[in-house]
Amino acid sequence: MIESRNKTEVTPILLAAILVVAAVIRGIYMIELAPTPFFRQPILDAQYYLNWGTKLAWGGFRVLPGFQGNPLYPYFLAFLIRIVNAGPLLIRIVQHGLGVVTCLLIFRSGRLLFGRWTGILAVLNSDPDNFRAWNNLGMAYKEEKEFNPAEKAFQKALRRNPDYAPSHTNLENLYVQQENMKRP
Repeated sequence: MIESRNKTEVTPILLAAILVVAAVIRGIYMIELAPTPFFRQPILDAQYYLNWGTKLAWGGFRVLPGFQGNPLYPYFLAFLIRIVNAGPLLIRIVQHGLGVVTCLLIFRSGRLLFGRWTGILAVLNSDPDNFRAWNNLGMAYKEEKEFNPAEKAFQKALRRNPDYAPSHTNLENLYVQQENMKRP
């Protein structure tokens, strides 16, 4: 019954799952890319940045004339090439590690800026018959002590799936909590 846990219990599990999935997907991508010619010899943008980073690493740290973009990434590549003596494999590993860290930052900033409401409402916007999302919305309202909207959300969940036990339990707990608050 994950829906009735508080968010401090679920957040580390969710974050760990997101990071593991991100790392696994990137690992699979690397394994599939390794035997292809594109692994050792990048093309297009990757080739341009690698060439620029290599020139910076061995020819001094200066911006090439005529470039229209930000030079931070080529300087980062130059650092890896010159200081760490990185080859294509290490550069790819570092890039994939940065991708996993990006997932972490997106997760944290999304929770910080938009809270759990954003995810729940996005699901309901795309699938208004999602009984689990209605149940989660009820839990969010309940945590905010907004009992009437919580009750309506639990009831909507039960109308969409009358056999969903967590919604029955959460609605019952809501009624008990409301009754306890009325007592002196």
